[in-house]
Amino acid sequence: VPTVFGLAPGAVVEDTCECDGAPYCPFTIRWKATGSAEEAVAGLQARLRVMEDRLEGLEATVAEVVSSNDVTRTLARIAGTAARAMRAPAHVLVLDEAGWGLGARVVGTAEETAVETVRRADLSGDRDLLVAPIVSGKRTFGRLAVLEAGRVFRPHERRSLLSYARLAAAALDSATAVAEARRQAGTASALLRLSTALGQVMTSDEMATVLARAVPEVVDCDRAVVILADPRSGRSRIAGAYGYPREVEERLVATELDLPSETAGEFDILRFDDPEESVGTELMRISGSVGAAVVPMVVDDVTAGQVGAAVTERPERLAHTADLEERLRGIASLGAAAARNGILVDTIRHQATHDALTDLPNRVLILDRLGQLLKRRRRGGQPVAVLFLDLDGFKDVNDTLGHEAGDRLLRATAERLRKAVREADTVGRLGGDEFVVVVDGDEAGPTPEAVAERILDLLHQPFPLDDRRSLTVTTSIGIAVGAVGKAGDLLRDADVALYEAKAAGKSRAVRFRPGMGRKGLERFERELDLPKAAVS
Repeated sequence: VPTVFGLAPGAVVEDTCECDGAPYCPFTIRWKATGSAEEAVAGLQARLRVMEDRLEGLEATVAEVVSSNDVTRTLARIAGTAARAMRAPAHVLVLDEAGWGLGARVVGTAEETAVETVRRADLSGDRDLLVAPIVSGKRTFGRLAVLEAGRVFRPHERRSLLSYARLAAAALDSATAVAEARRQAGTASALLRLSTALGQVMTSDEMATVLARAVPEVVDCDRAVVILADPRSGRSRIAGAYGYPREVEERLVATELDLPSETAGEFDILRFDDPEESVGTELMRISGSVGAAVVPMVVDDVTAGQVGAAVTERPERLAHTADLEERLRGIASLGAAAARNGILVDTIRHQATHDALTDLPNRVLILDRLGQLLKRRRRGGQPVAVLFLDLDGFKDVNDTLGHEAGDRLLRATAERLRKAVREADTVGRLGGDEFVVVVDGDEAGPTPEAVAERILDLLHQPFPLDDRRSLTVTTSIGIAVGAVGKAGDLLRDADVALYEAKAAGKSRAVRFRPGMGRKGLERFERELDLPKAAVS
């Protein structure tokens, strides 16, 4: 009998043998009652060498856990070392979360059955199987197991496997901390870039686009929208979107919404399968999202808009957590500060390009839009028509009824002009009682003369001044049509045609023809000479 671990020497003797005619072969094994001191020492030394080998393996594994940045490789090393330490031919490592690229590792046995067997196994220990939970003070990651058919594992082997499982948990804790640190650093970096970008002077729409692009960098989502409340119309609109197909994004950005007023602190989670029909779930249905999280942007205790994150799969990614809400509120906070500046920029730009009395585009914006139209028309489109008009006898209205009545008349004229043209056309005020209509003509649309006749009819209808009085005025219109040249030239031609309409008796529309410019200039020069003639 081999002498191991301090066992006393023994001997095996065959008493009889079937080869000699015996019915069977009995053996007798005898041990000495006690071994010598030398034999006991030798046994202890052998056991110590085995324990030292195991300790060296454990130390090597600990060193790898501390030094390695590759968590997948480290976990595989831990599982393999544990199996070798217990002389088991197979091992299984099962992680409940597959975020590390190692959902399950099986070596030495069939994977199909081993993983499920380990997941269902009793942690107290089974025959053929020894399982230890991979648990840290923060969370449960999974299980580590060794397998050998026909084997009963001993208590010291269970303690050893628990040690390796704790090492695996430590490695995963470390990897989780590193991943979270990197995620936080990435978030901080994204927010810093966003803050820098939003610090630039930009309009509300530009701000919304920058903000929407930043949301997926901070939150685990596939797409985002930024909704802004329009203080002039009282409605809300999608001003920025990111992550959607182009045709869907174009449709969304052009969408106006009637959203319920949100409280300053409300945070909302939307699901596609929400039984309560809402604007949010309808938008998700249109865009193909399955879940969304929305947080308001608050400016001076007033909700100026909303920031929304959406996903196209796994809606649980946007489950309500403190971390998700904190991240979205951080974005919304930056967006709210930028929205305040954007509103100011919008106001300044609007004032610079619109008439203060009627809120119509002024000369600057009219010339810009007219120039853009002419650029497109040079590529073969229909000509552009400009209608230059003013109110006949407007000075008499100011002189007899006062400037307040004149202002009311100008505002009413602007409103009627808006109704007289199509949405694609532009109505503007140049100053005084001079207005311009830019007709974006096409073959299916009305002719410039037809538009002018409609304007003449609308403006000739009485304007109510108060409950008792109304005012009827006439209008003169000059028309210029062209597809080439400069915007200022077309506007000048319409002005020349306007003077021809005045000279022809007013309350009519006249189209510009070549040669009118010379006659108008001559008439203008004659008008300049009239005071001199009167003096002489």
